[in-house]
Amino acid sequence: VQAQSNGFKFCPVAGCPTPFPPECNAGGNPNPISYDLTSRDSDILSNIPASEQGNYEITYYDDETGALTQDPNSLIANPATYSITTTTVVYYRLDYDYGALGIAPVDDCYDVVPLEIVIGEEPNTPATVVDLETCGNGGTGEFNLEDRLSDIFSGLTQSDYTWEFYDDFTAADTQDTTQEITAPTTYTGANGATIYVRVMNEDNCHKITTFDLVVNQLNYNTPVMLSECDTDPQDGFTSFDLTQASNQIAGGNANITATYYFTQAGAENQTASDQLPSPINNFTNTDQDNQTVYVYIEDTSVNCGVVEPLSLEVIPSPVANAAGPLFVCDDDEDGQAQFDLGALDNTIDGGASNVTVSYHASQAFAN
Repeated sequence: VQAQSNGFKFCPVAGCPTPFPPECNAGGNPNPISYDLTSRDSDILSNIPASEQGNYEITYYDDETGALTQDPNSLIANPATYSITTTTVVYYRLDYDYGALGIAPVDDCYDVVPLEIVIGEEPNTPATVVDLETCGNGGTGEFNLEDRLSDIFSGLTQSDYTWEFYDDFTAADTQDTTQEITAPTTYTGANGATIYVRVMNEDNCHKITTFDLVVNQLNYNTPVMLSECDTDPQDGFTSFDLTQASNQIAGGNANITATYYFTQAGAENQTASDQLPSPINNFTNTDQDNQTVYVYIEDTSVNCGVVEPLSLEVIPSPVANAAGPLFVCDDDEDGQAQFDLGALDNTIDGGASNVTVSYHASQAFAN
């Protein structure tokens, strides 16, 4: 008052209000978010001794010009419950409370400070996308989780976003990177599991999109080694009946088919030129002694296929040495006698281990 009487003006100087924490709102149809603008009054009055703060008043505006001119159309009537849906700048006007001071108002003696309230927009991505399917055996399979990105970002510019994969909602929502799936292109997952994709934009807002994993079961038996004897000439090559392997793999499941290839790559790509020649019930190995071929196993009921190795083993045939003749005396001269054929075993097999000798009435029966 004394300064005013001497021709000077000491006008209010407002402090800087503390920003509200950024919020995110749903894209497309945002919901209003309520703010208590009066919660920043202590910041506005921070330059004024507490004993004098009752001599000031604060008003709130949604437009800078309105704050400067005290336009009632810009005045925020309910600052304790101010609701907005997008980023907005509000203006705090600090004036003397002339009524409390008992003096006439002084023109152009106030302060106005802005406060930006940041409300970002959540990514406009779907809450769910279609299931991701793969083939497997035993309830698990390998997935490329990134195969669902095209569905998540349909109609959007994918490069405007970042994303992370999780198998737990809370971890995705709180961005617990210790639980992030770091190898999404080769992820092994169980049938029925849910994947949570945290999608983030430049507003630092995120949204969770989910999809389920489906493992289409291939109910087949893992191929077992086929072994065949090396027939004359004993050169490490013999004939294999691969239909035996096909039957063992299918285990009676009529939906299972088996196709054989020389290489794993040929089986994986189902390369016709790499396929074993027909008929598969009379395939002669092309690698001496032992060979691995590859089987493309398909379940036609779920259109799923998998590649498994099949080992072919050529077993050397035992060498039978010539034996006999075997003589016994015909004591009763009736032309008949009892012979101990087992006495010839060591002569025939040469004392070899893991060899058995049996005797038959004819070559055909022996074969």
